Amino acid sequence: MASFHKLKAWKRAQQLAVECSQAALAFPEHEQPGLAAQLRRACYRIPLNLAEGTARRDSRAYRSYLETARGSLAEVMAILELAKDLRYVEMVKFARLEALADDVGKMLYGLLRASSAKTGTPRPGFRHLRP
Repeated sequence: MASFHKLKAWKRAQQLAVECSQAALAFPEHEQPGLAAQLRRACYRIPLNLAEGTARRDSRAYRSYLETARGSLAEVMAILELAKDLRYVEMVKFARLEALADDVGKMLYGLLRASSAKTGTPRPGFRHLRP
């Protein structure tokens, strides 16, 4: 079984999860059970799906976990945009998280492309989440 610890994408996603979780702590108290909790769940799913996907023997299952991680990343980006607009996250922190999320998106895209080449499935439609 391949180790997820070796994946640069997992390491970067883990870093994003830690930093997003810390940022969520600064959200107002009334947002802790709502938006802050949703951000934590979404950001945790990215490295967790990468880890679980690497444990799968079937390359299509692996690809499915990569797609799920990519969807969770889109959710994280949307929540961060909302948090920025609501002024729950300072611009400097937002820019840091956005750059980190963009890096993770590029790495996930690379893993999906590599997986597509191995399985013969169509390539992912978007380079990464940012237009």
